[in-house]
Amino acid sequence: MKEQPASEATQALLGDIELEVMELRASLELKGIHRDAIQEACKKKRKEMLEEHDAKRSDAKKAARDGDPKVQEREKEREQEKELQLQREKEKEKEREKKKKQEEKEAKEKEERLKKEKERQAQEKERQRKEKEKEREKEKDKEREKEKERERSKGKEKAKVKESDKDGKQKEKDNDKGKDKDKDKDKAKQAKRRSPESKSPSGAAKKKVRR
Repeated sequence: MKEQPASEATQALLGDIELEVMELRASLELKGIHRDAIQEACKKKRKEMLEEHDAKRSDAKKAARDGDPKVQEREKEREQEKELQLQREKEKEKEREKKKKQEEKEAKEKEERLKKEKERQAQEKERQRKEKEKEREKEKDKEREKEKERERSKGKEKAKVKESDKDGKQKEKDNDKGKDKDKDKDKAKQAKRRSPESKSPSGAAKKKVRR
Protein backbone atom coordinates (compact mmCIF):
# COMPACT_ATOMS: atom_id res chain seq x y z
CA MET A 1 0.00 0.00 0.00
CA LYS A 2 2.89 2.30 0.73
CA GLU A 3 4.57 1.80 -2.71
CA GLN A 4 1.55 2.69 -4.79
CA PRO A 5 1.27 6.38 -3.90
CA ALA A 6 5.02 6.87 -4.47
CA SER A 7 4.87 4.97 -7.76
CA GLU A 8 1.83 6.91 -8.91
CA ALA A 9 3.48 10.20 -7.99
CA THR A 10 6.63 9.25 -9.87
CA GLN A 11 4.65 8.12 -12.90
CA ALA A 12 2.68 11.35 -12.86
CA LEU A 13 5.89 13.35 -12.63
CA LEU A 14 7.51 11.47 -15.50
CA GLY A 15 4.32 11.79 -17.50
CA ASP A 16 4.41 15.56 -17.03
CA ILE A 17 8.06 15.64 -18.04
CA GLU A 18 7.44 13.59 -21.17
CA LEU A 19 4.48 15.79 -22.07
CA GLU A 20 6.67 18.88 -21.82
CA VAL A 21 9.35 17.18 -23.91
CA MET A 22 6.81 16.14 -26.57
CA GLU A 23 5.47 19.68 -26.80
CA LEU A 24 9.00 21.00 -27.18
CA ARG A 25 9.77 18.43 -29.88
CA ALA A 26 6.62 19.31 -31.84
CA SER A 27 7.41 23.01 -31.61
CA LEU A 28 10.98 22.52 -32.87
CA GLU A 29 9.88 20.23 -35.69
CA LEU A 30 7.46 22.87 -36.92
CA LYS A 31 10.37 25.29 -37.06
CA GLY A 32 12.23 22.89 -39.34
CA ILE A 33 15.13 22.33 -36.97
CA HIS A 34 17.42 19.37 -37.68
CA ARG A 35 16.56 16.09 -35.99
CA ASP A 36 19.84 15.88 -34.04
CA ALA A 37 19.37 19.38 -32.65
CA ILE A 38 15.79 18.52 -31.61
CA GLN A 39 17.04 15.38 -29.87
CA GLU A 40 19.63 17.35 -27.91
CA ALA A 41 17.09 20.00 -26.92
CA CYS A 42 14.67 17.32 -25.66
CA LYS A 43 17.40 15.62 -23.64
CA LYS A 44 18.34 18.94 -22.09
CA LYS A 45 14.71 19.73 -21.23
CA ARG A 46 14.18 16.31 -19.64
CA LYS A 47 17.38 16.67 -17.61
CA GLU A 48 16.48 20.15 -16.37
CA MET A 49 13.02 19.05 -15.24
CA LEU A 50 14.42 16.00 -13.44
CA GLU A 51 17.05 18.15 -11.74
CA GLU A 52 14.37 20.59 -10.69
CA HIS A 53 12.35 17.72 -9.26
CA ASP A 54 15.46 16.39 -7.50
CA ALA A 55 16.02 19.76 -5.88
CA LYS A 56 12.47 19.81 -4.56
CA ARG A 57 12.79 16.25 -3.34
CA SER A 58 16.07 17.08 -1.65
CA ASP A 59 14.40 19.87 0.27
CA ALA A 60 11.58 17.52 1.25
CA LYS A 61 14.05 14.87 2.38
CA LYS A 62 15.91 17.36 4.50
CA ALA A 63 12.69 18.43 6.16
CA ALA A 64 11.71 14.80 6.78
CA ARG A 65 15.00 13.69 8.34
CA ASP A 66 14.03 14.85 11.76
CA GLY A 67 10.34 14.22 11.29
CA ASP A 68 7.99 11.27 11.32
CA PRO A 69 9.58 7.86 10.54
CA LYS A 70 6.65 7.12 8.21
CA VAL A 71 7.50 10.23 6.21
CA GLN A 72 11.11 9.14 6.03
CA GLU A 73 10.07 5.66 4.86
CA ARG A 74 7.88 7.08 2.15
CA GLU A 75 10.70 9.37 1.10
CA LYS A 76 13.02 6.40 0.87
CA GLU A 77 10.52 4.48 -1.21
CA ARG A 78 10.04 7.43 -3.53
CA GLU A 79 13.80 7.71 -3.90
CA GLN A 80 14.07 4.05 -4.82
CA GLU A 81 11.23 4.38 -7.30
CA LYS A 82 12.87 7.42 -8.77
CA GLU A 83 16.14 5.56 -9.19
CA LEU A 84 14.35 2.72 -10.94
CA GLN A 85 12.52 5.13 -13.20
CA LEU A 86 15.72 6.96 -14.03
CA GLN A 87 17.33 3.64 -14.84
CA ARG A 88 14.44 2.84 -17.17
CA GLU A 89 14.83 6.25 -18.78
CA LYS A 90 18.51 5.58 -19.32
CA GLU A 91 17.65 2.28 -20.95
CA LYS A 92 15.12 4.01 -23.19
CA GLU A 93 17.70 6.64 -24.07
CA LYS A 94 20.17 3.90 -24.96
CA GLU A 95 17.54 2.29 -27.15
CA ARG A 96 16.85 5.61 -28.84
CA GLU A 97 20.56 6.15 -29.44
CA LYS A 98 20.91 2.61 -30.74
CA LYS A 99 17.97 3.11 -33.06
CA LYS A 100 19.38 6.43 -34.21
CA LYS A 101 22.76 4.87 -34.98
CA GLN A 102 21.06 2.03 -36.82
CA GLU A 103 19.04 4.49 -38.89
CA GLU A 104 22.18 6.48 -39.65
CA LYS A 105 23.98 3.28 -40.63
CA GLU A 106 21.12 2.22 -42.89
CA ALA A 107 20.96 5.69 -44.43
CA LYS A 108 24.71 5.61 -45.07
CA GLU A 109 24.49 2.13 -46.59
CA LYS A 110 21.61 3.27 -48.79
CA GLU A 111 23.62 6.29 -49.87
CA GLU A 112 26.57 4.04 -50.69
CA ARG A 113 24.33 1.73 -52.69
CA LEU A 114 22.89 4.66 -54.62
CA LYS A 115 26.39 6.00 -55.24
CA LYS A 116 27.59 2.63 -56.53
CA GLU A 117 24.48 2.29 -58.68
CA LYS A 118 25.09 5.73 -60.18
CA GLU A 119 28.72 4.81 -60.84
CA ARG A 120 27.62 1.53 -62.43
CA GLN A 121 25.10 3.35 -64.62
CA ALA A 122 27.74 5.91 -65.60
CA GLN A 123 30.18 3.13 -66.51
CA GLU A 124 27.49 1.33 -68.50
CA LYS A 125 26.61 4.55 -70.29
CA GLU A 126 30.28 5.15 -71.10
CA ARG A 127 30.64 1.57 -72.34
CA GLN A 128 27.62 1.97 -74.62
CA ARG A 129 29.00 5.28 -75.88
CA LYS A 130 32.32 3.64 -76.73
CA GLU A 131 30.52 0.76 -78.44
CA LYS A 132 28.52 3.21 -80.54
CA GLU A 133 31.71 5.11 -81.34
CA LYS A 134 33.33 1.86 -82.48
CA GLU A 135 30.31 1.09 -84.65
CA ARG A 136 30.48 4.56 -86.18
CA GLU A 137 34.19 4.07 -86.90
CA LYS A 138 33.46 0.71 -88.51
CA GLU A 139 30.80 2.33 -90.69
CA LYS A 140 33.25 5.07 -91.65
CA ASP A 141 35.87 2.44 -92.53
CA LYS A 142 33.31 0.63 -94.67
CA GLU A 143 32.40 3.88 -96.43
CA ARG A 144 36.07 4.67 -97.01
CA GLU A 145 36.62 1.17 -98.41
CA LYS A 146 33.59 1.56 -100.67
CA GLU A 147 34.92 4.92 -101.85
CA LYS A 148 38.29 3.34 -102.63
CA GLU A 149 36.53 0.56 -104.51
CA ARG A 150 34.54 3.13 -106.49
CA GLU A 151 37.77 4.99 -107.29
CA ARG A 152 39.41 1.75 -108.41
CA SER A 153 36.39 0.94 -110.59
CA LYS A 154 36.53 4.42 -112.11
CA GLY A 155 40.26 3.95 -112.79
CA LYS A 156 39.60 0.63 -114.48
CA GLU A 157 36.83 2.15 -116.59
CA LYS A 158 39.11 5.00 -117.62
CA ALA A 159 41.86 2.51 -118.49
CA LYS A 160 39.40 0.49 -120.58
CA VAL A 161 38.21 3.60 -122.39
CA LYS A 162 41.77 4.69 -122.96
CA GLU A 163 42.74 1.25 -124.25
CA SER A 164 39.65 1.20 -126.45
CA ASP A 165 40.52 4.62 -127.83
CA LYS A 166 44.06 3.43 -128.45
CA ASP A 167 42.81 0.34 -130.27
CA GLY A 168 40.42 2.46 -132.31
CA LYS A 169 43.15 4.85 -133.30
CA GLN A 170 45.42 1.95 -134.21
CA LYS A 171 42.69 0.44 -136.35
CA GLU A 172 42.13 3.78 -138.03
CA LYS A 173 45.84 4.05 -138.60
CA ASP A 174 46.00 0.54 -139.97
CA ASN A 175 42.99 1.26 -142.17
CA ASP A 176 44.67 4.41 -143.40
CA LYS A 177 47.80 2.44 -144.17
CA GLY A 178 45.73 -0.16 -146.03
CA LYS A 179 44.03 2.55 -148.00
CA ASP A 180 47.39 4.10 -148.80
CA LYS A 181 48.69 0.73 -150.01
CA ASP A 182 45.59 0.25 -152.12
CA LYS A 183 46.08 3.69 -153.57
CA ASP A 184 49.70 2.91 -154.29
CA LYS A 185 48.68 -0.34 -156.00
CA ASP A 186 46.08 1.49 -158.06
CA LYS A 187 48.60 4.10 -159.01
CA ALA A 188 51.07 1.38 -160.00
CA LYS A 189 48.48 -0.35 -162.14
CA GLN A 190 47.50 2.87 -163.79
CA ALA A 191 51.12 3.72 -164.41
CA LYS A 192 51.72 0.32 -165.89
CA ARG A 193 48.78 0.70 -168.25
CA ARG A 194 50.06 4.02 -169.39
CA SER A 195 53.57 2.65 -169.92
CA PRO A 196 54.88 2.81 -173.71
CA GLU A 197 56.04 -0.76 -173.48
CA SER A 198 52.49 -2.01 -173.56
CA LYS A 199 51.86 -0.15 -176.84
CA SER A 200 55.05 -1.36 -178.70
CA PRO A 201 54.92 -4.22 -181.36
CA SER A 202 57.04 -6.45 -179.20
CA GLY A 203 54.59 -5.92 -176.46
CA ALA A 204 51.72 -6.79 -178.73
CA ALA A 205 53.54 -9.88 -179.87
CA LYS A 206 54.04 -10.93 -176.30
CA LYS A 207 50.32 -10.51 -175.71
CA LYS A 208 49.56 -12.70 -178.75
CA VAL A 209 51.95 -15.39 -177.59
CA ARG A 210 50.25 -15.35 -174.20
CA ARG A 211 46.93 -15.81 -175.92
